[in-house]
Amino acid sequence: MILSEKTAATLWPGEDPIGRTVKFARADGIAEWRTVVGVVGNRFSIARGRGGPPRQPIDEAYVPAARGIGGSFAAVALVLASIGLFGVVSYVVTQRTQEIGIRVALGASPASVIRLMTTIGTRLVATGIGVGLLVALAVGQVLASVVFGVSPRDPVSLPVVALLLGGISVAASWWPARRAARVDPIIALRAD
Repeated sequence: MILSEKTAATLWPGEDPIGRTVKFARADGIAEWRTVVGVVGNRFSIARGRGGPPRQPIDEAYVPAARGIGGSFAAVALVLASIGLFGVVSYVVTQRTQEIGIRVALGASPASVIRLMTTIGTRLVATGIGVGLLVALAVGQVLASVVFGVSPRDPVSLPVVALLLGGISVAASWWPARRAARVDPIIALRAD
């Protein structure tokens, strides 16, 4: 049997556990004596022997580590989604450079053009965020049944992510629209 450091320190404080024997209850309720052959860090406390899987709890040191890894993956996914969103919305607004030039040539103020482009970009992203929230709520039910500690309707994460992505969409619309509104209308009209 291999034990965690915490379990070994609890059973034999200050002593070497290697070679010691432990009474271990099998899944069928029959007790067996097992010899300790190793000690590992406090990440695991599950032992597996002959027969069915043991009904031993996972050490509490494992759960925060798993949440930390999951949180890291979620943060990376959010950064990648933000970069992708910024790129797509910027591209859509940049493709309208000629339209912006025409509007400015016909007398529209740069501020009104920027506001229009920001509204268009934000409207597109708002639709995506709405659909995404509905999908997240639906998939959250499935995740809650599979992953420990996941709330299907997290009252903090869902609105924070929606607001963050909304803010990114505003910035992604505003930046290229501002740049295009400053360009001379003749140059904007010649652009492909």
